[in-house]
Amino acid sequence: DRFSRGGLTMANHWSNGWIELLSGVAQAGVGKSEEALGALSRAVLLDGQFDHELTGFAFLVQGEIALEAGNLQAAANLFAEAGYAAYAYRDFYVLDEALRQGFTTHISQGAEGVYPPLPVVATWSQRDNLAHLAVAAQLGVADSLAASRQTGGASAALTAVSSRSRD
Repeated sequence: DRFSRGGLTMANHWSNGWIELLSGVAQAGVGKSEEALGALSRAVLLDGQFDHELTGFAFLVQGEIALEAGNLQAAANLFAEAGYAAYAYRDFYVLDEALRQGFTTHISQGAEGVYPPLPVVATWSQRDNLAHLAVAAQLGVADSLAASRQTGGASAALTAVSSRSRD
């Protein structure tokens, strides 16, 4: 009840962004998409100007709402923004989810070829020894190539996954 009345932080305080994020996620969870999008939009920046550790998550939830509404282009853009913010703050859970959702949106749009961020993420995550992310990205590359009937490339991508999983 207190949450719905507001006033959980000081007026014009940077922590209002985090309260907006919680409100947006809660609204999205009960199907109030318009209210959720308003709160999540306000949650992207603290004090209206600074990215923060949860910016990627705010974009991710907005992307999921857009995807549910069938707005594929908005969803694709929001998942990309979620990935950029997650990378900047090394939030690999959000980055992984943004890639997965972005890949799904890429396929839903009927786009051809490999989802562009996947090879980049596969390369740097392998270099930085982030095994889970490297394998997930490489599997996405393999899936894209197989769907495009590029079996040689898909096989090479799977071989890279296989060698990575033994590390």
